[in-house]
Amino acid sequence: MKKIISAISFLRKINVFFRYLKDEKVSIIKKIKTGFLFGFAALYLLSPIDLIPDMIFGLGLIDDGFILVHIFNMLNEELKDYDNKIKEEKSKIVEIKDYIIKDEN
Repeated sequence: MKKIISAISFLRKINVFFRYLKDEKVSIIKKIKTGFLFGFAALYLLSPIDLIPDMIFGLGLIDDGFILVHIFNMLNEELKDYDNKIKEEKSKIVEIKDYIIKDEN
């Protein structure tokens, strides 16, 4: 059940996913890995080829669900780490709002 909730959480963080792919600080290897996983999930969902055919009522849908939940869970964990790192970096930024510059001349 926890993995299903995590997979749904990924769908809610789709904007973070695209920000992740655009971020220059993220290594190209990680971008390729996450892009591949997302692409594989989309293709598997749309593909008529399954591990267990959908014609076998119930079982065909279960394998689709299991694979998609697993992939989305992996993507969600990666995005959670990325989002936490971004929040940590933002918390280190110090803003000075009030300052005075005096000219000594």
